[in-house]
Amino acid sequence: MSEDNENEFKKLIDKIQVELDPEKIEQSLSSLQERVRRLTSDGMYTKVRVKFRGKVIVPEMPLGVFLAAEAATFWYAGLI
Repeated sequence: MSEDNENEFKKLIDKIQVELDPEKIEQSLSSLQERVRRLTSDGMYTKVRVKFRGKVIVPEMPLGVFLAAEAATFWYAGLI
C-alpha cells in the first residue's frame, strides 16, 4: 500500500470512529446519523469504474452503489 493510500485509509477510519456516551445516547445517535448521512452524500460523487484487462466492463457508478452490490453478492454467493 502506498503512503498516499495509507493516509487516505487512515482519514477514512478517523471519519468512521463512533463514540457512544450512555448518558447522552440521543445526542450520540444523532451525531452518528449525521456522520453516516455526510459519508453517504460524499460517496454519491465518488465514482467507481470496473475494468478487466484494460476494458471497462461496468459503467461508472457511485461508490455507495458499488459497495451495496458487492455486499449483496457476498451475502447471496458467499466469499469466493
